[in-house]
Amino acid sequence: MNSSTTRNEVAPLIESGIGQARKLGGRLVEEYGFDVHQPVAVSEYMRTQQTASDAGFMEATPYPILNEVQSVALLDVRRYIESGELPAKVIKKAEAILSSPPEESIWFSHGFVIEGLRVALGLPSADRPISDYCGINKFEI
Repeated sequence: MNSSTTRNEVAPLIESGIGQARKLGGRLVEEYGFDVHQPVAVSEYMRTQQTASDAGFMEATPYPILNEVQSVALLDVRRYIESGELPAKVIKKAEAILSSPPEESIWFSHGFVIEGLRVALGLPSADRPISDYCGINKFEI
């Protein structure tokens, strides 16, 4: 492991996360009519790939653009939680995703990426400062 490897890249889901992923898959199929045979987009991180797999999806394509925003300091996270303002690098990343989005209808990504997409699309913030684990966010892109 090199010094730029983050915990997200190497930490597998724990049992509760696996259960959340399975429930997510059921909801995507039952409530939204998705088929587990359709391809999904994931970040390069093991956790999103494992979430997609545990949700039942059989074909996942990794996209670096969906990776969590790197080098967001813990103080920036706390500042965002307190103020509701995202770091500029999060908005830039969301704008880059929107300029060249994955073709798949379902994306598995990370909290700051999802919140950045909300802001870039002019949508209201989620009830929580960072989206729920295994939450479903519907964006029209």
